[in-house]
Amino acid sequence: MNVLAGKRTGAESKVVPADSDAPVFFGLYSHGDSHAAKREGGEGAGEVVPHSYHSAEWFIHFPYPAPGAEEGQNNATDMYDFVATEGQSNHRNLLYATQIRLALHALASPSSSSSSASRKKRPVISLLNCCRSGGLLEFMRRPSAIQPDLALFLMCSSQGHRDSLVSGFWSAFFSELRDTLRRGSGSDTDMMQLFFVAERRYHRENKYEALNHLKEAAFSYDIWQSEFHFSGARVGNVDPWHLDLTAALTTAWESEPASDNDNGPDWTALERLQQSYETGGAFRVTTKPSAQRPTHLVRGVTQPIEGVAQLQDGRWVLWTRSRQHLGERLSGTAGRSPLQPLESSNGRPVHENEKTQLLFEGDEVAPELATQPYRVRITAWKGRVPDVKITTHHHSASQPTATNCKPPATTGSNAGRSVDLVETIKRIYADKIAIPGQVHNRHIEGRSVHELLRSHARGT
Repeated sequence: MNVLAGKRTGAESKVVPADSDAPVFFGLYSHGDSHAAKREGGEGAGEVVPHSYHSAEWFIHFPYPAPGAEEGQNNATDMYDFVATEGQSNHRNLLYATQIRLALHALASPSSSSSSASRKKRPVISLLNCCRSGGLLEFMRRPSAIQPDLALFLMCSSQGHRDSLVSGFWSAFFSELRDTLRRGSGSDTDMMQLFFVAERRYHRENKYEALNHLKEAAFSYDIWQSEFHFSGARVGNVDPWHLDLTAALTTAWESEPASDNDNGPDWTALERLQQSYETGGAFRVTTKPSAQRPTHLVRGVTQPIEGVAQLQDGRWVLWTRSRQHLGERLSGTAGRSPLQPLESSNGRPVHENEKTQLLFEGDEVAPELATQPYRVRITAWKGRVPDVKITTHHHSASQPTATNCKPPATTGSNAGRSVDLVETIKRIYADKIAIPGQVHNRHIEGRSVHELLRSHARGT
């Protein structure tokens, strides 16, 4: 607190210069939490009031206790005298939102050494990376606590009620900041734009959490129970459902935003995934049984088809995105998006707008084989799903459905019910995923990252 407020506690103390109007960036990476600061009926009476900025205190853990006024720190009062610590025995190891707010006000206020006519508003940029860090920014939404001349841009790694991912937004933000500064002074990226690209990077790099929740909420039993063959892997170890969901979530955050004001994901690929599964575009099934794994010609050489599973009646199910999956494996992370196939089955070049789409090839996956669409359902595995009408698909002999399925083990009251993947993933992000956030005011809008950070980097 003394460092931010510019108070030296010794001759060698390093502090933010109080007589400078240079921009300041500070970040905190630690554990965080909150506790109630108000009870119904007053101190010690009734239940605690639900958390809000009116009734709770958010804080960040520090590994050591803060010194008190009695320890010669030149403080007129103890720094916890004005904080509702709610009897926390270790409160001196906690840095509270109230304290951060006062430090930010001190940093953002014009220097007292300059005349009022020449005073400049000191920009302050902060990243608070800890669990429930969104609560630390609640004061910016409190009209009585905001001064009109503060130039603040504050970021958090999660909502006020949500735990943050380890390193999640911290790593994503500083990676994007590095890339922005490397582009040189010609870059006109402002702080809002930097936050948006860092947020999208965060979601791309941490999609595993949403993926795990989605796999708990929905699956295709017909595909789950099948043992798929992939060269170089043990039979059954590679799951097309997992690969398709991963690719769809990647595509959602790789796609360009619809507009500067719309930074959300594009769920088109996930919608197409569900449609392809249910209409038979994602999988084909051979019309005749065979004891041998299906093969096809690749540049004149006979090779086994990747992503195939044998049914109990001897027929083979073919995953129609296996060729694109091979392209993903070979391309790795070399490009912006790994979702480009090596080539289409008929050798045609891949159009640019197809590179970030899920390419289910349908009957083109193995045109030399006699196959038919293999339609499968996507249903709940466990947990709650929205009330939806369960539809039953009737198939003709030319479009068979799965024939080797048996009822899945019931793991929840909704097991077996149809699931809308897009609605489910939206609910997952709303209810279960740590979402970074930001608050700022107009005095920092439009100012480039280079202006704020690079030109002053040595001095701050």
